[in-house]
Amino acid sequence: MYIKAAHLVDTLRAVTGFPVTYYIQQELMRRARPLLYQRDLSVNEIVAALGFEDAQ
Repeated sequence: MYIKAAHLVDTLRAVTGFPVTYYIQQELMRRARPLLYQRDLSVNEIVAALGFEDAQ
């Protein structure tokens, strides 16, 4: 697309009113929700599955 990241971030906020981090958080929650319903996974395992290094 040849668009600088800063321009894309600014445009997204101007159009939607939300920062990029909002959409990242929403996507992480969308992925975490079904994993939380699985009783055989611990929170630490879910956090690791989502790409975080530490649950603390």
